[in-house]
Amino acid sequence: MAFVFYAILIRAVRIKRLIESGAVAGGVVTEKWINQSRKGGGDHWVAYQFDPTGSSLTSSKIRVIPRAYHLCEVGRAISVFYDPANFRRCAPYEICDYEIIS
Repeated sequence: MAFVFYAILIRAVRIKRLIESGAVAGGVVTEKWINQSRKGGGDHWVAYQFDPTGSSLTSSKIRVIPRAYHLCEVGRAISVFYDPANFRRCAPYEICDYEIIS
């Protein structure tokens, strides 16, 4: 149980840092799916691509809450925050659990 809590906390802190201090690029939702479990539930996933360098696409995916999953359509334009030193560290703003307040 402690490991699950720790993993969720680390993910939340990393996404928050990206939004606070990462770079941003335009992206697009490429796919979404639900991994069904035997107990009837499932994990909601969204895949997306973005272009941090202006010359090559980077693909990633994120597990999201059901509300974000249903709001997200394939082909939708999104903003992706990413770490310029490591493009694999990224988070799509519109479907993550944070909001920028100015």
